[in-house]
Amino acid sequence: MNLLRPLGRAKGRIERLVQGIVVRTNFPPFSWCYALYYRLVLWVAVMALRGIPQVVSIYLTGGLSRNRISYGRSDIDIMVFVHESGEPAVRRRCKVLRFFFPVLPAREVGVFSADNLDQLLRKDIHLAYRLLYAPVPARLLHGPSLIGTRAPEDHETVRPSH
Repeated sequence: MNLLRPLGRAKGRIERLVQGIVVRTNFPPFSWCYALYYRLVLWVAVMALRGIPQVVSIYLTGGLSRNRISYGRSDIDIMVFVHESGEPAVRRRCKVLRFFFPVLPAREVGVFSADNLDQLLRKDIHLAYRLLYAPVPARLLHGPSLIGTRAPEDHETVRPSH
């Protein structure tokens, strides 16, 4: 029997309660506090991840990169590009960050290899769309731009229809 299971259920109920309060109070001055919280979480995440030597670049995607965010419903979507050996360290660091900041869920922190980015963009149409084709592209937060010199025509991916 897992002794932490009741704690996990209570944490889920508390998170839903807080989320409901945030959604119902999504107007100034409360929304200003939520915006500050999201910026703080993003800053802490970037500072924590860039301290790992194998991290090459960090990008922000999703609603926050487009300034279209619904506090309480939106989470922070980031993509971390690393050298092959850095993936486990980044995943461990993200797990610690998620413990303190639930707006940084596991499914929204993508860890990708920077060593074979061209192959990855050809295989993963969703990633190619988010980096190359999206109306508002991913925003670079740390490191050199891995996509700045790439034109969409250079890739064999097919542009998804809207």
